[in-house]
Amino acid sequence: MTKATHEDWLYAGFRILVNKGHNQLTIDNLLLLLGVTKGSFYHHFKSRQDFTEQLLGYWREHIATRAIRELQLRHLAPLACLDEVLVSVASSRDVGTVIPQLQGIDALVLEMAIRAWAQHCSYAANHQQSVDQERMAFLNHMFCQLVNDQTLAKSFSWLLMLTCVGEKHVPIQISKQQFRQVLLLIRQLVVEQSIDNVG
Repeated sequence: MTKATHEDWLYAGFRILVNKGHNQLTIDNLLLLLGVTKGSFYHHFKSRQDFTEQLLGYWREHIATRAIRELQLRHLAPLACLDEVLVSVASSRDVGTVIPQLQGIDALVLEMAIRAWAQHCSYAANHQQSVDQERMAFLNHMFCQLVNDQTLAKSFSWLLMLTCVGEKHVPIQISKQQFRQVLLLIRQLVVEQSIDNVG
């Protein structure tokens, strides 16, 4: 038997969520994936709910909102910040670029799995809502600096948020090039409305 670290359990949980869905996120499936005993699970977690709370907390802090904190630390001009957001959204979303143990997991596919879970579980819904609120606050602040109109800034925030989240929910396949074109169109609309008309 191998020995699993605390993080190994979480990484296994993410793999099960992405590959099998939230209904299969069971202690037995985690044990099978990691090749360890049930005692090892209870060495790291008090219960399944403790595990899932920690899994969701890890997702929020290390995957879902990490880019926001990194951008805030850089203190970029608003248009440069928007450009960084768009580049980040359009580029590779392999979680493994940030957490090597999760190589091959697409951040949006993981988010879709968590959003599906949130439809059936109140604490998953609470984490998802908290992440969405943090993202919207960040986007709204950025767009307010660009367009100096709270209502328009909120509309741009929703437009970008719905574009990014919705991309994986549309059954028609969109190429990376087409998706980049959509993001560039959003940028163009923002620049046209910008208080400085920067471009």
